[in-house]
Amino acid sequence: AVTQSRYQDTAKCSEFKLRALDIFFVTIPLDATKMANLTAEAERYIDGVNKTSHNILSWGITSDYFKWEKNHSGAEHPIKATVYNVTCHGTMTNYVGSDLFFIGSYLKLTEGIYCPFNVSVNITLPVHTGGQFQVANVTVNLNNRKAKLIRSPNQQPPKRKEIRKVRQRCSFSAAVVFNGSFAYETMSDEGNVTKTLFVPVGYLNNTSQEFQRNGDNLIYTLRGNIARIMYLQQSTAKPILV
Repeated sequence: AVTQSRYQDTAKCSEFKLRALDIFFVTIPLDATKMANLTAEAERYIDGVNKTSHNILSWGITSDYFKWEKNHSGAEHPIKATVYNVTCHGTMTNYVGSDLFFIGSYLKLTEGIYCPFNVSVNITLPVHTGGQFQVANVTVNLNNRKAKLIRSPNQQPPKRKEIRKVRQRCSFSAAVVFNGSFAYETMSDEGNVTKTLFVPVGYLNNTSQEFQRNGDNLIYTLRGNIARIMYLQQSTAKPILV
């Protein structure tokens, strides 16, 4: 395989520690995570080209790959990720008022992605702010993640006996659209001239890994579940639907 120059594959970063989170939500069954790997797809593409050309020196899929900064002045641009169509299938009831004092929301992906780009998702959740709970957008970055725990207030869940727990769950999905190009450097047959070539990210389509091509873009759909436990005092709470 051709090695990357000045680029470390962030897909090899340490995995998110899930044990404590799974213990917290042990009463809500959650599925294992299948992780696609965008960098691995780029490596597969480069290896395929190099089997024929035998002249690729280096490659990279991020903006810090040195050829972007030193020699490129064309229309191509580095890859970026944008998230669309964030949905949670199934109605969750949010409780407000003085009875509510803690909420734990656990986003567990069943289909996630390793990639060196921010995959920022806005999720609507109850958040404790200013001494009360409000429904607000919370931004979470889901690249290289299998799960995300959001606690509000940000503290350990209460263990008092005089509480009532309300458990809810919905199916989560979000479309990640990758736009832009990656690059690789080649050497001439004479061994004295280098050249940089640019490839639209859409060429990394691989339906077996759920990477779908749409023109020059590449689409991957994040899937999973959002599990929530709301902690309330033993009294009647006022529900609102979001």
